[in-house]
Amino acid sequence: MEKMSKCKVCVTGGAGYIGSCLVKKLLEKGYTVHATLRNLGTSLFLISLRLALDLFRASLISNRVEFADDRSKVDFLMSFPGADTRLVLFEADIYDPKTFDPAIQGCEFFNNRTEASIAAAKSIAMSCVRSRSFNNRTEASIAAAKSIAMSCVRSRSVRRVIYTASVVSTSPLMEDGSGFKDFIDETCWTPLNLSYAYSNPNLTEYVISKTLTEEQILSYGTNSDIGGLEMITLPLGVVGGDTFQSYTPLSVALFISSLTNGEFTYQALRFLEELLGKLPIVHIDDVCEAHIFCMEQPSIRGRFLCANSYVSSSEIADYYRKNYPEHHVKQEYLNGPKREIKWGTTKLIEKGFVYKYDTKMILDDCIKCATKNDDRSKVDLLKSFNGADSRLMLFEADIYVPNTFDTAIQGCDFVFHVTTPLLHTQGYQFNNTTEATIATTKSIAMSCVRSGTVRRLIYIGTVVSASPLMEDGSGFKDSIDETCWTVPLNLSFAYSDSFLRIGGDILGRGPHGRGNSSTLHAFVLISQPTNNEDMYQKLRFLCASCYVSSAEIASYYQQYFPEFHVKQEYLDGPKREIKWGVTKLVEKGFEYKYDKKMILDDCIKCARRHGDLQQ
Repeated sequence: MEKMSKCKVCVTGGAGYIGSCLVKKLLEKGYTVHATLRNLGTSLFLISLRLALDLFRASLISNRVEFADDRSKVDFLMSFPGADTRLVLFEADIYDPKTFDPAIQGCEFFNNRTEASIAAAKSIAMSCVRSRSFNNRTEASIAAAKSIAMSCVRSRSVRRVIYTASVVSTSPLMEDGSGFKDFIDETCWTPLNLSYAYSNPNLTEYVISKTLTEEQILSYGTNSDIGGLEMITLPLGVVGGDTFQSYTPLSVALFISSLTNGEFTYQALRFLEELLGKLPIVHIDDVCEAHIFCMEQPSIRGRFLCANSYVSSSEIADYYRKNYPEHHVKQEYLNGPKREIKWGTTKLIEKGFVYKYDTKMILDDCIKCATKNDDRSKVDLLKSFNGADSRLMLFEADIYVPNTFDTAIQGCDFVFHVTTPLLHTQGYQFNNTTEATIATTKSIAMSCVRSGTVRRLIYIGTVVSASPLMEDGSGFKDSIDETCWTVPLNLSFAYSDSFLRIGGDILGRGPHGRGNSSTLHAFVLISQPTNNEDMYQKLRFLCASCYVSSAEIASYYQQYFPEFHVKQEYLDGPKREIKWGVTKLVEKGFEYKYDKKMILDDCIKCARRHGDLQQ
């Protein structure tokens, strides 16, 4: 071990959930680590709110939202004990594999974590932005794997490659799709000619990509052109457990989807279950120890499934129902399929590896992780603002316990009420988001009254409440202004299951304001309750600087950002002549500084900074 600890190890994707944990463990064991990130220089602080926004977008669009490899990740990795002397960071891009050469040089072991596992749910949710050199993810992934393997050969120092594969490549489905085999082990390979339940084109492409790439990597172990490298693949189960990162990993969101009622995350969980019969699961700590175990063996090669339990989605839901009664678990989550498929793999154990975490420990640690990471990164972000050290006070408050806002409100003249149950978790107190929102807003208003100091409450509403739809649903009014209310509420709206598209079909066109929120807001000044309709209009101020169609947005990006491909279907949206009749804020003296061009350009800047767009 002393000799081993002096060697250099390369870890790609070093700032992700698995990659960062592996880097930390390697440093703790005395290794020198070369870790790659896609971008070392961009500034962004990861906040856990982004998880919720990503999940919305994940169910709607095809470009993958990956947490950006940015300055905050650099700082995060460099904060590990030993990082100042034994961690070297390199910038490398999987779509330009030769950029990995400097990181690989001088290393004895190469841990390929780049775009590796469904455990993070990142690649199953959305496709990576296509490189111009490749037609699809599968082609890019295979080409990159080969190129990186050749980089290892050129280094003349690497003797073992450990590829973090995905369990989606190990389905026990029969080749004809008629059912499942009696067991799942390393001999299982996913049939690629089938349609999978709960799938979509992105999920299907992900399965194909991960399966063919793993097969290709294993073939290099017997290929004389690769120079006799020992090739190991570790197809991981769904990875759970706690993390020291500042956000809740998406794989953890899969585990707790029965508690959060997350539509996308639960669908992803069910997709895995229908593909794999049941759910192979594994703790993040065991995952990292398994990588190091394979690295420290005198000689090892081949395929090793890495999971310690094999459970159904209903078993996970039932465990949380019994052990976390404060959360309501819907009956539908308890009614999943019951299958008798044996977990038939013991290859890692036979080599001497010992799993430390059982099902209970994995599921409990997912709860700890999701609870702990709710606000930590947000605190750091807010505290980084200019003036925060002397003029910002933070208070802990829960929208579901409105009286907890009293302390924060006390002594204030003005209150901006922004928080709302965006992803409502059904519980015993409120049955749905509407009930929760109305009750908590009323309670916070009463807190303002009790304070004796607050003279104005400014509620950040949403423009979806201001639809110019006719009451019978037959069409749109000629204009939209503060007199418009989205009534009656029993109409069915086109795209109503789609968070991002509903606005355009309720509102005719899309009002745009510049801000950092995913929804379009209207400012509403609240006073004492009144039945006077005119009073409502006086207190209500729609906030948007322009009124455009989705086709106009797409056309603008096609014209001014030709490096991105805009599908024709996005350019063919409806053409409606509805006037933006809102001038109330302007009449009060407010001036908008940002026009449509500036808003759309800044959206591109934002997405690039966050790593959501690549040319």
